[in-house]
Amino acid sequence: MTQTISAPVIRALLLTDLCDSVSLVERIGDVASAELFRSHDLLVLELQQRWSGRLIDRSDGMLLVFERPLHAIGFALDYMAGLDGLGRDRKLTLKARAGLHVGEVLLWENSQQAIDAGAKPLEVEGLAKPMAARLMGLARPGQVLVSAVAEALARRASKEELGSLGERLVWKSHGRWQFKGVPKPQEVYEVGETGKAPLRQPLAGAKAQPVRPLWRRPLAVALQLVAVAGGLSGLWYATRSESAIAFSQRDWVVLADVENIATDDGLNLSLEQGLRIALEQSQYLNVVSSEQVAGALELLGHERETRLSRELAGDVAQREGARLVVLPSLEKRDQKWRLSLDLIDPLSGRTVRNGHVQVVAETSEQLLEAVDQGVRSMRAQLGEAPRNISSSEPLPQVSTSSLPALRAYALAEKAIGQRDYVTATELYSAALEADPEFALARVGQARLMWRMRDLGQARAHLEQALHRRDALPLRERLYLDAWSEELSLRGWATERWEALARLYPDFAAGPSNASWYLLMDNRFGQSESYARQAGYSRHPMRAFPLVHLARAHLAQGQYDQALQVLDEVEGLLGTGRQHDLRGDVLAARGDFSQAAALFQATSTGNDTGARSMGLRGLIILAAARNDCSQMQQSARNFSNSLKGAPGALPLHGEVMMQLVKLCDARQPLPAGPMQDLTARFEAQISEEMKQEQLGINDLHQRLLSLAYVAQRGSQPGIADGIVQRHSAKMMEIGNPVTVKLLGVVLARQQLDQGHPENVIERLRAQLDGTELYQARVVLRDAYQRMGNLREADEQSRWLARNGGRAWAEVVISQQLQPINVLDLMASQPG
Repeated sequence: MTQTISAPVIRALLLTDLCDSVSLVERIGDVASAELFRSHDLLVLELQQRWSGRLIDRSDGMLLVFERPLHAIGFALDYMAGLDGLGRDRKLTLKARAGLHVGEVLLWENSQQAIDAGAKPLEVEGLAKPMAARLMGLARPGQVLVSAVAEALARRASKEELGSLGERLVWKSHGRWQFKGVPKPQEVYEVGETGKAPLRQPLAGAKAQPVRPLWRRPLAVALQLVAVAGGLSGLWYATRSESAIAFSQRDWVVLADVENIATDDGLNLSLEQGLRIALEQSQYLNVVSSEQVAGALELLGHERETRLSRELAGDVAQREGARLVVLPSLEKRDQKWRLSLDLIDPLSGRTVRNGHVQVVAETSEQLLEAVDQGVRSMRAQLGEAPRNISSSEPLPQVSTSSLPALRAYALAEKAIGQRDYVTATELYSAALEADPEFALARVGQARLMWRMRDLGQARAHLEQALHRRDALPLRERLYLDAWSEELSLRGWATERWEALARLYPDFAAGPSNASWYLLMDNRFGQSESYARQAGYSRHPMRAFPLVHLARAHLAQGQYDQALQVLDEVEGLLGTGRQHDLRGDVLAARGDFSQAAALFQATSTGNDTGARSMGLRGLIILAAARNDCSQMQQSARNFSNSLKGAPGALPLHGEVMMQLVKLCDARQPLPAGPMQDLTARFEAQISEEMKQEQLGINDLHQRLLSLAYVAQRGSQPGIADGIVQRHSAKMMEIGNPVTVKLLGVVLARQQLDQGHPENVIERLRAQLDGTELYQARVVLRDAYQRMGNLREADEQSRWLARNGGRAWAEVVISQQLQPINVLDLMASQPG
């Protein structure tokens, strides 16, 4: 596990914080805030390029590194102006605060192993980082504070480098300040635009105070300093608690292992699991996951299963950016069990003021009730609203009252983290044997059976979990609802995943799955919001929602942003190859040669799945070049690569073989192969309906794509038969993507039957921004058939303007992508 660490270098570090971002979201709502933050991120990307900055980290604020302080100042002031414009357009007040310092830092590229475990590709450490943070913490909304070093270097530089902004700069010294942890006082300056900069005294706080001459200090302060200098001050300092930490909603905590003074070590795992379940009920705070802790331990040079002591938990918290460590301890005194929860500042290692909770249990059987009581008190001390705490269900009710069952469940969860599925199965069974009503264990067993592809057992456990749904914590209830909806015949859980994402925004399962379902429904803007939420989370698998984010950018024609996100994806995945979506993005913006090189390299690799994706890419690239011969050759290779694959994949390859023949529209497609394909699809659908039913929507959508290809290939009779035999069942199941695709096929049927006016009526309801690309193609053809050339031209212009969508649609594994691209290229002017 190696890291490439540079020698110390001088860099400008800029830290920003968007003021009141949480209350802003609550005030304007999820949809409006998603659109706002999308515009915000586009602003940041533009300014990064303008001022040559590198974004290192982000949450509600940003950490950026610049070669020169003048560039950092240019970014900061343009960012303030940009926020003002975003707010003015929406009748909002948007402000940020910023701190800038220049100093020596260490830069290192993390090893691939570290990146896979969740680290950032580039790390920055050094005194410049906390100094910039201290300056930002002082700043008022709209204020940019800089250190004396940054001020001297920036003012010495040429104002011409800032363009017109350089003529409007104003500077103000705010005197010397004493920062906590910094030996010498530091001069603080403000920089801004004339007429816009606050130019007011910064806000003093626990971590920074202005240095005043002795004669200006109140007498009481002087007397206190004399008292502190007394002999008892050393003892007080050694034993005191730290000041209370300003904990905010959605901050993170690390749960340390139990310090057991009671000798009964068998209780440790049960208590730790109970504590985790109780803490995770809160929508106010977040708990760093066990998997994340294990990854952080590995990066810190320890074994993944190392006991998480007080000191080591502090190291993990600093590594993961957590605000606090929760340290549980257990002792037995006077025949009673005493459980203590201490809140530890990971930087100092001290217990924060009022950060100690102790609860007593008469017997070991009452320990889970004590855990519940202690966690509720702790949540109150951290600032969570009483009504939210009281709405949480009692811990024994949402887990189990059986300590042996809870211990077996904890061991099963550990086994899952180690990919030891056989042991996990036995442990879940042991938990359920100890308490058959343990709903969380039932959900865990169902998830495990699904992962092991034992669908019958997965469904059986899922049904029993649903019967005990009310015995689950709220987060797990929402997760179970979404998952059971996914496994239903309809197979559509968008609203469920969105509900989970709204209530638990840092639980990555909600926003990640919501982003995928919204992509399938062509709701690209909404998908982008959730994908960003999950992709920039702490989840170890965050590369996958980042792929969703890149695809959403592609669909909206934001090719440069898509490529930037894919840079991050490839760093996280660490496969040593470029993601195949990069080829789509490159081809969409016209870089055919680069796309061809990527697809060609992938199509000749050893990975069967990657090879198929590379061959698919060569098909669509040939479509973009209108190279019908190459399309058909690549389609044959693609179909051959899927032979012997499970499920409908071989049929998918054969549909592609028929679809690419549409490139040469001079003659109808032969009916025989299409009729044979239809019969084989229908046989598989019949079998699927008898068995698990999980793949029925995928099969229906592939069959509809075959019907649409038949229509475009002058074989409407084949499509009519498919519609007649299957449309009623498709509508009954009601999968939205299937219904949308069926609508396109039915509209094309009306066109083939000589009723173009009915096409317009049928498709009008689909034109809400989520319509399939082919819906616009059919609409264009209908207007042409009616002789309404003005409206037909308007549809052609829409097809050309929305070219990114032609490449990005994910319907049925991008089955229709080649025909989308053919139609896109035909719609281009000239």
